[in-house]
Amino acid sequence: PDGLYAIRDAFAGIVIKRLQVMRPAGEVLHAEQAFSEAWEFVGQSSTQTWPVIGHEGIIGVLTREQILQAAAQPDAPKRVQDLLSGHEFAHVHSDHSLDVALDRLGVNGLELLPVVSRANIHELVGVVRLEDVLKAYGVSGGR
Repeated sequence: PDGLYAIRDAFAGIVIKRLQVMRPAGEVLHAEQAFSEAWEFVGQSSTQTWPVIGHEGIIGVLTREQILQAAAQPDAPKRVQDLLSGHEFAHVHSDHSLDVALDRLGVNGLELLPVVSRANIHELVGVVRLEDVLKAYGVSGGR
């Protein structure tokens, strides 16, 4: 663990954009999507985290665990947006350093963070995946 902190500190000033760890979003969930459709989609996906897209752009992030927990409730939500708790969500900007991305991934227990525009937090620019951040640090594996 101490070695990883030393590597993290070495990357502290290097931004996501320069390291090219950002990739296109790929799979997303839609806010208005019926929960039953999302449940089926999640069951067929190997991904653990999805950006949630609404009319104004990205409005949140959901994990497989959140969706499984919601499905186990007697009153399952009707729409994907019903699972979101508030207007804030974990994200980074393309000019954030790699250590900021790693910290936010860890604090929020996510495998993916949306990269959003500084001018408009709802504009999804791409995503940063935990496995890509770890590879940039020279650590292989992930979850």
